[in-house]
Formats: sequence, structure tokens, C-alpha cells
Amino acid sequence: MSIFIAILIFTAVVVFHELGHFSLAKASHVTVNEFSVGMGPKLVSYVKDNRGKRHVYFLKWKQDFFDRPEFEERTVYSWKLFPIGGACMMKGELEEEGKDLSKGSFNAASVWQRIAIVAAGPIFNFILAYFLAMFIVGFAGFDSGKIVDGALAEGYPMQEAGLQAGDEIVKYDGVNIHSIRELSLHLQLHPVTEEPVEVVYKRDGKTDTALVTPIYDEEAGSYKIGMSLATIREKTNLFGIIRYSGREVRFWIVSTVESLAQMIRGRVSADDISGPVGLVNMIGTTYTESKQISAMSAFLSMINISILLSANLGVMNLLPIPALDGGRLVFLIIEAIRRKPMDQTKEGFIHMIGFVALMALMVFILYNDIRKLL
Repeated sequence: MSIFIAILIFTAVVVFHELGHFSLAKASHVTVNEFSVGMGPKLVSYVKDNRGKRHVYFLKWKQDFFDRPEFEERTVYSWKLFPIGGACMMKGELEEEGKDLSKGSFNAASVWQRIAIVAAGPIFNFILAYFLAMFIVGFAGFDSGKIVDGALAEGYPMQEAGLQAGDEIVKYDGVNIHSIRELSLHLQLHPVTEEPVEVVYKRDGKTDTALVTPIYDEEAGSYKIGMSLATIREKTNLFGIIRYSGREVRFWIVSTVESLAQMIRGRVSADDISGPVGLVNMIGTTYTESKQISAMSAFLSMINISILLSANLGVMNLLPIPALDGGRLVFLIIEAIRRKPMDQTKEGFIHMIGFVALMALMVFILYNDIRKLL
């Protein structure tokens, strides 16, 4: 069951990403040769010919079947064998067609249109994450940032500094805090030390400040402030849903960016990195545990994971790495500044190197996932 749910979530997120490229390509009058769900051989294909007649084909695996004159400049919509991901193939997008400037070609579009087409994929991922977050906030409420009952340990710094259950933390050590999850993320990335920290909080609408001096816990072998990071969600109105859904997406975007920064700094071990296998395992565990609470809890947990993956895919694709959307955007922005395109051969070679490096990384992550399972 977990494998099926994981494939469903991943495919939905990727297809929505490709829908972004598709929508802006159509709006820019760029011909989309094929828009597909899944990978591998075609199971079902739908295409409208130049006369407006609709055609549905089964098991037409060979692409050259759709190269017939009546299908010229038309989009083939396909459902493919392996239900993983999707694709949006545009005319002239491939390296060997890089100099194709004919009508409807990707390269015939203006540089700003091409920038919009490439950027639309990640942007659509953020849009999807936002609408899913509206669903979460509408049903379950928002993370208020308030300290829940029993979260403060007796005799520990947070309580000794005067904080109470129900207080809303708005700033910790100079960093703005919008939710308890943001505080949790900050403490993961910046563990508590012996240095005192300033905590700004709200109580009954009034803002106050407390100086919290961590104490060393001999048993744990680390400094503590004496607060568990349990979250409490509060219901809100329509305007609150619109507002706090943005905060939900912002949290996952910031979380992804901060995690990448930790990887670059070498503060993340191989055991902390997960790929498709680790994702399936995480989804399975989350689904099993949440289903024991209720079916709605399981459903909302899967929506929450979808928000995480969609925001994560959006951020990752904007990284300036060759073969990713971010890498392509770098070349397009350079072209806009120089007012002339980059050398297609050199650009294609750089993207090829990036693609090989990404494949090598995927192999490592897959190996790492299997190693952790075993």
C-alpha cells in the first residue's frame, strides 16, 4: 500500500510540475510534441489531428507513428507503462534540435518566454504546495507557535525565565519565529549552547522579552532550555487560511534550503540523506501510524507529505545545476543579458555533464537507502 501511495504522490507532484511547463509553452505558442503521465512505452495516447478529429490509440509505442503529416504541430497526450513521474516534450527542446528556429520551436520563442516556460515548472510546484496547504489549514488549523500545556519542564530555564503555557513565541535569539515547527528547525540547525538567548513572546496580546540561560544536562550530555516542541493547531477563518497556508509553504521551502546549506557545509551524514526507497519507507510508516488514529488523520498526513515533496521539488529544480531547470535558467538569463544565445554545443555539453553527475548522485542515494534498510 505504501508503494502505491508513494507512486501516486510522486507522480502527482511531477505531473503538476510538467503542467507548468506545458501551460506556459502553450501560452507562448511553443509546440508541445507530447505531454505524458508515467514513463516508458505508451499504453494509451490521445491526439487531435489538423482537421480537428480526435484519435485514441492503444499500445502505439513507436514515436514515429505520431510523426505523420496529419499530426504535425499537434500534442500527443499519453499514459505510459511505468506510473512514475511525467514529461512535457517541446519542439526543438532536445540538443540535436537546438538550432531549430522554425515556427513553434522552443528556441524560436523570445528569451523571456523561454525563461517563463522553464521557471513555470518549479513555480507550479509552489502553487500546488500552497493549495494543498490550504486544505491542511482549513481542516486541521495552523501551527500557532504557542507553548502547549506540559511543554515546559519544571525548574528548567524557559519556565524559570517566566514563560507559560499559552505564550506565543515570536522571536528566538534574534530569529523571527512563526510556528513551533520553525523553532524546532532552528534548534536542529543551531543546537543550544551555554550562551543565553533572548526570547520574545506574546501573552494576552502583549509582547514581552525573557532572557533564557540554558543549563547543562549531565544525563543527555548537552545544554537544555527545558521545552518540548509539541505543536498545537488552531482553527481560523477564510482570510486566515489564505495567510497561514503561505506560512506552511514558506516553512517547507526554508526547511529545504536550510537542509541543502547543511549538506554543503558538511554537517549532514549519509544516514540523513534519503531517496525514493527512503521516501516509500517514510510514507509507509507515517500512513500506518496515522491510520491508527483515524482515516482523516492518514489522509491529512499524506497531504502534508505532498506539500513537503512539492516544495522540495520546486526548490531543487531552481538550483543552478546543469540539467535542472535552474541550470537552464542561468543560461537563459545570461542570454538575456548578453542579448545573444550561448553556444548550443557548449551548453549541451555542460548539461550532459550535469545529467551524468545527477545520475551518479541518484545511484549513491539509492545504494544508501538500501544500505540503511538492510
